[in-house]
Formats: sequence, structure tokens, C-alpha cells
Amino acid sequence: MIELNVNGQSYQLDISPDTPLLYVLRNDLGLKGPKYGCGEEQCGACKVLVDGAAVPSCQLPAGHVQGAEVVTVEGLGTIGNLHPLQEAFVVEQAIQCGYCAAGMVVAAQGLLNRTRYPTDDEIREALADNLCRCGVYDRVRRAIKLRIGQPDAAPKVEVRLPGGESGTEEDAVDTDHELPRSLAANPSLDRWIQIDAAETVTVYTGKVEYGQGIQTAIAQIAAEALGITLERVRVVMADTARTPDEGLTVGSMSLETSGRAVRWAAGVARRHLLALAFEELEAACAAPGALRVMDGTITDPVSGRTTTYWTLMGGRRFGLQLGGLAPRPAAGDSQELSGAVGRSAQRLDLPAKITGEPIFVHDLDLPDMVHARVVRPPRPGARLRSFNRAPVERMDGVLKIVRDGSFLGVIAEREEQALAAAERLRSESAWEGPPLSAPDYDALFSQPAHSFPIIEGAGVREPVPAISTPPEAVQTLRATYSRPYQMHASLGPSAAVALFNAGRMTLWLHSQGVFPQRANIAHVLGMDEADLHVIYRDGPGCYGHNGADD
Repeated sequence: MIELNVNGQSYQLDISPDTPLLYVLRNDLGLKGPKYGCGEEQCGACKVLVDGAAVPSCQLPAGHVQGAEVVTVEGLGTIGNLHPLQEAFVVEQAIQCGYCAAGMVVAAQGLLNRTRYPTDDEIREALADNLCRCGVYDRVRRAIKLRIGQPDAAPKVEVRLPGGESGTEEDAVDTDHELPRSLAANPSLDRWIQIDAAETVTVYTGKVEYGQGIQTAIAQIAAEALGITLERVRVVMADTARTPDEGLTVGSMSLETSGRAVRWAAGVARRHLLALAFEELEAACAAPGALRVMDGTITDPVSGRTTTYWTLMGGRRFGLQLGGLAPRPAAGDSQELSGAVGRSAQRLDLPAKITGEPIFVHDLDLPDMVHARVVRPPRPGARLRSFNRAPVERMDGVLKIVRDGSFLGVIAEREEQALAAAERLRSESAWEGPPLSAPDYDALFSQPAHSFPIIEGAGVREPVPAISTPPEAVQTLRATYSRPYQMHASLGPSAAVALFNAGRMTLWLHSQGVFPQRANIAHVLGMDEADLHVIYRDGPGCYGHNGADD
């Protein structure tokens, strides 16, 4: 038994004192804010405060912090009561995917615990070993400066609108009346918009939030088109049982494609609601378009009679199909716009990410869930020749050793037991195959190449100018540089959870395309797609590629 003081509470735990503190916090205490990133104390995602100092917890034995005060990001503040530092992170949007956010906040608080007014150089030094795959470092610095009452006066970004300093209304109006492609593929209005009985509106999109802010942007678009406040909008993203199939979230096109579809669908929903209200109110105004909408309340400006979206449709389905070349619903008519579009809004996903809420797929706990680790080959192309299972099977908590060809893994009751068993299994394994060799640079250089010049930071489609030695040059040097292979990987591990029950499988994963993924998995498993339910959950940003889809 060991005793830990975490976030002001005392816990008696029947665990080995050598158990890494990270596993105790996440698996025994349910505190999902600290994240497993690298497992080597190199990324900072797992940092917690120990007696006020920010330290990584992935290798720190829990027994070493007995008698100390441990504070995780959950102990700083909650969604309804943010700590001032957390609030500063939200204001500065110092988060992208959010996987590193808890460690960043903890590192920043550790700095402020010892230095009340740190300089920019001190901030950079204190957070130098906190890695962000998305690259929000300057926003983190700005958040810390805001917290200490020394906000950075320079704007985070410079916005340039079409037509000069202030864009015109025509710049923002979509004059294309063709049905958006996403709507044509998913023509049921109920697939996009739901008027909830709880006086909210649920919007469905096939795109996913990877920290690019699409969840908030979609909510803003829907709020504007419906004439309601942003606070009333709920967004459901990428769920094969609930949302439209919009393919992949790639190419920075989500706002263009899904945003346009949601605007159209929300506009159709509003016009339908106005038509219902016109009959319900026995309106004295000229036409449904003359009714006024204010945050979901519809008013006949002539008689003064009112009704609401939720009285008319709360909890019921539209039963409408979107098709043909009907004009896109106008954003105005007599509608009182909510003002949601055209102004900065706090990202909807940030409060949960900054307070350690269990929103990532890595945080998902299912009943009777156990833990496992895979024993990786020691080098590319190595094949498993043999292993000694007996000493591993005798270890505490080991439930099963799994071998399939050269795949080798171990399942255990607890995470630290699986980790220890995998390490022992690795030492008891013999592998064969080619030795580890350096990259074949000659082969790499022999591949076809497409070269282009970089002008002002961007590649241009122009011939590469010939290299010439300036006539005033005193010395000319020529060299070739190479480096070993480096993994292109996300900060946090790729992850998924699968639950197979009664012939059906539910999958939670951080894929950028749940519908294509469903088709792939159904093919691999020989299952009917109808028996697969794939649900997106937040994951660590990859911005290029990681194992989330493989």
C-alpha cells in the first residue's frame, strides 16, 4: 500500500511503489489530463506538479512522491471554473489538437510558481522540453504573458479580406446555386440538422476536429443561418451511424465543403420552420420571409404573436430531401442575424482539452478492459525465430502471450504489468534476418525528382535557375549532407478501441475518414459494413500522416 496526495485528496493504493505515476493517475484515479506521449520523459505531455515543480510522470515511480503534493491539470480548474492560466490559454487559443495541452499548462504553472514575471527567454527555456506536434509555441508564450498581466500587443495573425482592408458583402456571398456535393450525396435534411427538445440545435458533419477549429466554424455557420446564438449549437462529427458521409478531412477543404453544405441545410431548415410558423401563428405579415427570428423565437411583426423552433419541431424529424437546383437560402430575408459569422469565437473544443476531460480516444475506458503491449522487431525485416514464454507467464498480472507469425504481444491486468512483461518477453526472444543497415543514399538520389525554386517561402512553377559563381566570390564550397531515417509521427501514439459483441463491432478511433475506414476494416475482417459502427474521437495531431488510418 502507498499513500498519494493528488489534487488535494489522499488516496490509499494497493500497487507496487515502482509503478509509474502516469499509470496510477490515468488508470487508478481516472485523471486523463496527463498524457502518454513518448514514454521517455522527452515530450512533456505527461507533466504534473510535484510540490509546485513541473516534472514528467511517465517514468517517475509513484512511491517517490509519497508525502508530496501532486497536482494535475484537473486540479487547477474545471470547465465551469477555469484557472486564470487555463483561461489565458483559451483566450490566446494556445492549443491546436490539444494532446500536449495539459503538459503545457502544467509546465507554465511550474514556471510561474518560481518566477512571477518571467521574460520571453525564461518562458522559452522553461518550456523547451514540452513538444507540440502542431507548433503552438508562440501562442503558449502569449498565454503566459497574458496570465501575468503583460499581454503581447502584436496581433496573433493579420487578416486580409478580399477587396481591400474591409471586405465587401459580395466577397462573402456564395452566388453558386448548385447543390453542394456533400448534400447531393447525403440529401436527407435530418442527416444534417436536428431541432432538439432541449432548445438546442444539433448539427451533423462528416468532418473531424484535428485542432483546425472546424467544429467551431461549422457551429458558427449553422448559428448564423438559423438565427440562433452559438451557445445553442451542438456539433456531432464523423459517426457512421449519425453523420453524413463526407469522405476524408484533408486538404484544408472542410470549411469550403462541409461548411457550405451546413449553411445550405440550415437555411432550408429555417425556411421550413418559418413556413410552419406562418401557419401556426396565422400570421398577418405578407409571407413567411417577413417573419422575424431572434435566437430561435419567431415573431409576426404585424400581430406580435410568437412561437419557437422548439415548439414547432423540438425532437421531431424534418422528413425533407435536399435536391435539384433550388437556390441557396439567403442569410438574411427578415431574419435577425445572430452575428456568429464574421467575428472571433472561442473554440468549442478548448475548455475540455485544457482541463483534462477524457475526450481523446486514449482516454476511453470500457468495462473489464485490460492492457497489452506489442514486442516490436529489433530492426526492419527481422523475423521472430523463437521465444521463451515460461518466465513471462509467471509474472504478476500476465493473462496471455499472443504470437501470430512474427507478431508478438502480451496481455496483462494492469498497464505497468503489460509494460514489464513486454520488456521481459523482448529479452527472451530471438530474431533472425538482415542486419540493420544505413539508408542507401545512392538509390534515393537515383529516384525521379521534381525541383522548383522557393520564392518568399513558397514553391513556384518556374525553372530552377542555374547555379553560377558570383565573380567577386573569394571561395566556393560544395558539400552533400545526409542524415539517418527519422520517423514522421504524431506526438501521441496512434490508438483505437474496438468492441465486438453479438456479431457487430463498434470502433472508436481518430481517423480522418470514418466512412472510408469502415469500408477498409469491413474488407479486412470479411464483415458487412452494416455491422460496423465507426466513431471519431479526438487524437494527437499528425498533419501529414500517422498510423491513425493504417
